Amino acid sequence: MQKRLKILVVRFSSIGDIVLTTPIVRMLKKQLNSEVHFLTKQVNGDLVINNPYIDTVIIFKDSISEVIDKLKNVNSQIKFSSDFIIGYPGETDHDFEKTVELMKKIKFINNFIILF
Repeated sequence: MQKRLKILVVRFSSIGDIVLTTPIVRMLKKQLNSEVHFLTKQVNGDLVINNPYIDTVIIFKDSISEVIDKLKNVNSQIKFSSDFIIGYPGETDHDFEKTVELMKKIKFINNFIILF
C-alpha cells in the first residue's frame, strides 16, 4: 500500500492570491488523495480555516525560520520547494540578502527564481 502524500501549501501574500490557491488545494486533495496542510499569515487564516480540502492550517506569526524548524522537528524527512521573485520594486539589498540566507538555511530541493 502506497503512503499518502503529504503536501504543505505556503501562501503569505494577498487575499487574492490566497483565494486563487483554492482550486489548487481542492485538486491536491481530490485528485491526488493527499493530506493537505496550509501555512499562511495570521491575517489570512480566516480565509482557509474552514476549507474542507485542507487538513491543517498553520498560522505564521513570527519568523519563517521558526516555522521551518518546527516542521523539521515534526518530520525530519521533510523537503521544501519554492518559487522566488527577486528584484521587485522596493526590494532593498537587505531584503535580497535575507532571501539568500533563507534559501541557504532551508536547502530547497527545487526552486524557481524569477527576476522582476
